[in-house]
Amino acid sequence: MDDVYDFGLRLKNLRRRKKLTQKQLGDLLQVTKDTISHYENNTQTPSVAKIVQLAIYLNTSTDYLLGRTNKKEINI
Repeated sequence: MDDVYDFGLRLKNLRRRKKLTQKQLGDLLQVTKDTISHYENNTQTPSVAKIVQLAIYLNTSTDYLLGRTNKKEINI
């Protein structure tokens, strides 16, 4: 289903791959668990700064989160 762009689904899958709860990811981003839930359900859009933080914490690119590529991981 990755061929269809869905920000929330991509975020949820990446979070689960890292074995993080919504609360744990929220704590890293300094937002609430509810905010992460809203991101994952596509009812709230994170700021550019939060998207960058998400990419860093989840070891992915902003391009992947934003649907510009299907390559999940980046190697540094």
